[in-house]
Amino acid sequence: MLNALRICLAVLGASAGAIALSILFLGAEATAAMAEGVFNAVSGRYDPPSGHWPATMDSELRFYAALWGAYGIVVLRTAWNLP
Repeated sequence: MLNALRICLAVLGASAGAIALSILFLGAEATAAMAEGVFNAVSGRYDPPSGHWPATMDSELRFYAALWGAYGIVVLRTAWNLP
């Protein structure tokens, strides 16, 4: 049971870190477009891509991405330090 919790926490932490890095380096709009493409491929459904995002939204999401990345690091450290 402890190993299952470790695996779940590691996946969550790695996902949070990957999303944060993607938003910081590629931008929020490109990250959302990539996620929409993956969702369409997995679900077999086609939704039109979202429109252009304003610069203020990109700036705000890049700010929160740093916090999301820190959360990912904390979760990964917790996964490795479980008793």
